[in-house]
Amino acid sequence: MLTAYLIDPTAATICKVRLNPSNVGAALRHHIGCKLLDRVWIDDRHFVHLDEEALLAPVTGLWYVPHSSPQPYAGRAVILAEARNGAVEEPLRPIEHFASAIRVARPVRISVHRHRARARRRYGRQRHHRRPPPASSSSSKTCRFPSCKADDLRRSRTYQYNV
Repeated sequence: MLTAYLIDPTAATICKVRLNPSNVGAALRHHIGCKLLDRVWIDDRHFVHLDEEALLAPVTGLWYVPHSSPQPYAGRAVILAEARNGAVEEPLRPIEHFASAIRVARPVRISVHRHRARARRRYGRQRHHRRPPPASSSSSKTCRFPSCKADDLRRSRTYQYNV
């Protein structure tokens, strides 16, 4: 049996799991709970198998390795190592090394409606500043802001349409 490390960001844990060396792909899919596997390298000898479609489902936890890549990954993952001949083998470092290197983040849902209601109770109803009216094509009209010139507005509008 092959020992690997399973990252579970929902529970914020990393634990040892046993994989069948004759059918590693099926064992990985079973532990991760996915159909499509993706391989991400975290150092020169270790890689992580993870669910390629994890971000399509509701995200319950994210994890990342700050020293190798700040990109967060979603869902469960399995850490393995690659031998010099290209075969899959057990991780070369202890589980404590990966537990200290991996960071876990959990998403927090904030209700916008509840947040706005709380802000109204706390600060009262606030008036929002209106945007200045769009500049017309004639240069005779000026903007209501004294620091702005009609030529600058015309140039910026032309620049937006040409890009």
